[in-house]
Amino acid sequence: MSPLADFFLLSKEQILQKADKLRAEGKPGKAAELLASGLKNNTEDFELLLALAGAHQADEKGRDAASALKNAISLAPARSKEVLESAEELFYNGNRSSDLGDLAFEMNISRRNIEPAVKILKTLPDRDIDAMLSRYGKVKESLDRYRGPAKPAGTRAKDMGVFLSLALLYYRKGQPRPAFDLLDAAAQSPDEYPPVNEAAFQIAATGAGVTEVAMRYGDVLIQTGQRDKALELYSEAAKVQDPQPVIDRLKNFLEKEPDNTGALALIIQLYLKKQQALPGLEAAKRLWKLDQRHRETILAQLREILKLDPQNTDGFMFMGDCALEALKPDLAMTSLARVAELAPELLSQVLDRYHQILEKSPGNFEAATRIIDAYSAAGQTDQVVKSLRDMVSKDATLVDLALEKLNGLLQKNLDQPLALEFLAECYLLRPETLKAARVYQYLAGLGGEWLEKSLSKMQGLLAKEFDQSLASPLIEALIKNNKLAEAVMLGAELGKRNPLSWPEFLPLLDSASPQADPRFNQGLAKICQNLEQQGQDLPVIHLVKAAAWARSGEQQAAAALFLQLHQQPELSRLAKDSLMELAREFPQSGQLQLTLAELHQRDAEPAPMAAALLAAAASDKSLLPQVSLKLQELLRQQPDDLQLQILQMELLYQQRLLDKAFDQANAIAAKWPGAGSAKAYLRLGQIYLEKGELTKAGGGLMKASELDGALSEEALLNLKKLLEIDDTSLPGHYAQAKVLLHLKKYDRSLDELLFVTQREPRWAEKILADIKDIQTADPANHRALVADAQINMVLQNYGPAASALSQALELAPEIADQVAAFYRQMLSKNPDQPQVKMALAKSLVVQNTLDEAVALIEQALSREATLAEPAIGLLRQVLQRDKENIAGLYLLARIYAQRNAAEQSVDMLRQILEISEEQSAEVAVRLQAIIDQFPQVAPARYLLAELQCRTGRYDLALAEYEAVVKARPEDRARVLGSLDHILEQHPNQAEILFFKSRLLAESGDLKASIAGLVRVSELDPSRRTAAAAAIERMMAQHSDLPEIYEALGIIYFEMGKFPQARDLLSGAVKMVEDPERKMRVLFFLAESYLALRQEDKAEEIMNQVRQLNPDADEVFRAMRRFNMRRMQVEVDKSSQALQEAPDDEFRKLDLAGKLLGVGKHDTAVSLLAFKPQSKETAGRRLLLLARAFLGRGEAVSALEVLRAVPLSEHPFNRFQMDVCYLLGQCYEYLGNYAAAVAAYRMIYLDQTDFRDVKRRMEQASGLAVLKELGRRSTALEALA
Repeated sequence: MSPLADFFLLSKEQILQKADKLRAEGKPGKAAELLASGLKNNTEDFELLLALAGAHQADEKGRDAASALKNAISLAPARSKEVLESAEELFYNGNRSSDLGDLAFEMNISRRNIEPAVKILKTLPDRDIDAMLSRYGKVKESLDRYRGPAKPAGTRAKDMGVFLSLALLYYRKGQPRPAFDLLDAAAQSPDEYPPVNEAAFQIAATGAGVTEVAMRYGDVLIQTGQRDKALELYSEAAKVQDPQPVIDRLKNFLEKEPDNTGALALIIQLYLKKQQALPGLEAAKRLWKLDQRHRETILAQLREILKLDPQNTDGFMFMGDCALEALKPDLAMTSLARVAELAPELLSQVLDRYHQILEKSPGNFEAATRIIDAYSAAGQTDQVVKSLRDMVSKDATLVDLALEKLNGLLQKNLDQPLALEFLAECYLLRPETLKAARVYQYLAGLGGEWLEKSLSKMQGLLAKEFDQSLASPLIEALIKNNKLAEAVMLGAELGKRNPLSWPEFLPLLDSASPQADPRFNQGLAKICQNLEQQGQDLPVIHLVKAAAWARSGEQQAAAALFLQLHQQPELSRLAKDSLMELAREFPQSGQLQLTLAELHQRDAEPAPMAAALLAAAASDKSLLPQVSLKLQELLRQQPDDLQLQILQMELLYQQRLLDKAFDQANAIAAKWPGAGSAKAYLRLGQIYLEKGELTKAGGGLMKASELDGALSEEALLNLKKLLEIDDTSLPGHYAQAKVLLHLKKYDRSLDELLFVTQREPRWAEKILADIKDIQTADPANHRALVADAQINMVLQNYGPAASALSQALELAPEIADQVAAFYRQMLSKNPDQPQVKMALAKSLVVQNTLDEAVALIEQALSREATLAEPAIGLLRQVLQRDKENIAGLYLLARIYAQRNAAEQSVDMLRQILEISEEQSAEVAVRLQAIIDQFPQVAPARYLLAELQCRTGRYDLALAEYEAVVKARPEDRARVLGSLDHILEQHPNQAEILFFKSRLLAESGDLKASIAGLVRVSELDPSRRTAAAAAIERMMAQHSDLPEIYEALGIIYFEMGKFPQARDLLSGAVKMVEDPERKMRVLFFLAESYLALRQEDKAEEIMNQVRQLNPDADEVFRAMRRFNMRRMQVEVDKSSQALQEAPDDEFRKLDLAGKLLGVGKHDTAVSLLAFKPQSKETAGRRLLLLARAFLGRGEAVSALEVLRAVPLSEHPFNRFQMDVCYLLGQCYEYLGNYAAAVAAYRMIYLDQTDFRDVKRRMEQASGLAVLKELGRRSTALEALA
């Protein structure tokens, strides 16, 4: 018996038992049939459905099992837990059916059992996961699109379940990032915090060690309020990766919870790791205010922060304040000391804090020291000294500290009087008198009040107890401060008390001897004599005494002593050196000079001996006999000694024995013709000058300067005397020029040389050589180059002259006027000099006379083409000074073209156009010339095409672009760019657009090409045929492109080829997928059917348009246009019908009504010009005629027609109401609103709902009132 046969005989329990038996027998399918047959669709089915699910699962029908469980849930929602348990049991114990797994997963999610849900996902294969991911993804998309009112709690929970499900599915796919994004979204609902946390934990557990996963887990925990755990995760993540992402998260978190101390502490650690001191400091400031328990840690972090930024004044100040607050004075003082060092302007604040420390710990020696250091760091020396004085005055044992601080202070700047004074006082307290004296000694050297004060102190010390160690420093101080009388007195006293101490003070007094007066030196000599008397008869003291005698006027005694000392071998050299110094000091002392000559003679030094003898003779004439005798004796011994011969000449010259001196000089010049005879030539020149032989004098003086430059100044002085005697002496001027050259006074030398040339041109060749010498000696002297040019002009060497002037101009642009004048002078003598013209142009450029410069360059080039390269350089300079010099640009363009640099030539012409549009015609001519010469130069064609477009000659422009593309196919993109630029300014230029479309097609951009051709056909109907042909060619190769069908169909429609348009547009509708484009194609297709009189088809197409977008404005406009076209079709039909029966009044009235519908009022009036044959047609004709008159603005004519209708008796029929309605419209048109109200009221009396008569009546009434008020206001104004 089949299980179903005894259905009504079995109870639920029996069915369950029988089913279990069937399953035990291995017949799960039969068991399922039995269980299914017992279902009654009520709550009693629950156990049957659970058993049925088991039977299906045993029969490997997982989907049916899942379906049975779902039915169980729907029948008994309260028992869903049992269903879930059954589903999980069947899933894990069976064949892991995806449907059961899906159901168990969904139920676990709904109950927010995250861990079991994750376990199920781990068991399911990837294909099942992908399917679930797709399904849940679509559900989420639907949720995202929802824009309705807020959902109830239950619905929101289901939505959040979707987010959780998707998150776990992404996690299962190994994509934690989108999983966490979904958990972030789910966490927006506080109710979901526990499951979200659990899901995040599951994901993070699997992704252990992955820092991004850990951070995202932390993000979730932050959102769900588990901040401490989140911060732990952030901290761990930052340990193994760049901490910046964690910092960014913490910053966002702290914006919401600025007082979270854990986050602040962590972000400080991370800022330290990133070495970002400033943000770390700001965070530490916030944390210090909030966290009272971990201040040691914060102070440690502050130390680390300030290690990163040791210049942060604010940071050290903050740490100092924190340390004060935490009762850590040492740290506070260290920090505040750094502030004082970095920012002296904050010293007052630092000191306030130091004083706070002292108030809290009065015996804090360190704080006192810090105060001193703070003043020192701020450079407030006076305050440092004052503080030290106060300290030492209170506790003398602090003198060592004071000395340390003062020494440190003075190392930076020794010239601090107050510090030095107190330093000396401290040394006296030690007591270290000698050190104090040395300090006073230096202090005295500072001058002013300190001189007197210091010397007084030192003298006071010495007066108390004469200490030899103090005497020498005092002598030194007195000497330095020019108190020499007191110094020598103290020296005398010291010498008496202790003669053996002379090495300490006598050298000091001797050093002052050269600057001292005779009285001082007399005292010094007396000290030496006293020392000798006391047993110090020493050579050194004798030398000091000899020098003192010499300086005190006792030169005879000094000379005798020097002769005596020189005889002592150990003093010989020292004595002579001392005497030489005195001889230089007293050059007029003949006795010293004569003694020095004696010493030189002893040492066999003839040259310095001769000089000394000569000096003695010059300074003291009374010594001449002695000098002469000495010289004669020497000459007998050394007759061929040049120096002795010169010395004899000099003595003769000094004795004014000019003839003998002249002979001696000539003899020297003859015997020693080289440099040794320079002095002889000088004396010859001087003697000739005194004799009046000026030419010979100039020659001698010039020769002396030439042989020995040291004699040039003296020679120059004598030449000046010569020219004072005869200013016209050319040899004198020439000699002076040569001497000035030797003295390197080149400008004055050049003046003299030019003066000589001007007076005597025959000297030009020789003078040019001298000028060349000046150029060699001073290459940067532009005056020498100008002089060179002037001399060459005298010699008529114009080429070298021009070259020299050009060089001079480069060195000194300010002489451009002078140089130009020289060039013009050259050209006046010989105009045919292209190089000179070029040089003149260069000087004119410097003068900024640019137009003339350009003209000269052009003239020079016309004569000599090889000047093209310098011409280019000059023209470039012209354009640097005047970018808008058109003549220069034209010339440069021509030169470039001649040199085959066509592109540079085009660039010049382009610049001309940028300057002046008026040059367009000339530029076009030149461009055409370039193109004729260089057909391949595309820039010329581009620019010429641009010009043609400016003048509206698009045909010529297109010819140039065509040539470019033909010659250089790779330029197609650039040509397209040029065309785009033209179309930006002239978007409706059909020629350009047509050419562009062709290029686009050639380059493969068919869609853009087609769009352009469609636009061309819209702009220029005459080009529709060509546009259609172009698209047809594309169609032959690309028959599957919908744009072709669309465009070609529209163009055919515009051309009136409606059958072809219909066929193409029908194909386009099938191919076009974009809704907007499809709508447009449908519009044209509907109109094509309408044009072919297939109204039904047209209406069918328009219905498709409405279905695509029933609310679109474009649809409404298209519908209106469509209705107008349809009405026109109706007009055409009625017109055709009237042609078949021309006298049919009904057909005339029908056509007239349709004509009014399309706005053809004039045609309607003409058509209604007939006499009706019946009352019915008469009434319709009258209304249509009145509407026609009103439509074309002839309201009065319409009124005349309407007034023929009687309106005296009510109620009105429909015809009379139509008449009254039209009367009201006519009155409104004429502005007679009161009459319009009356007309509408007559209708309203009979039928209140006739059309919109009520609205019109109310509107006309309001306008009538306003008009009357305006009239009365005008009348009142007129009366007033």
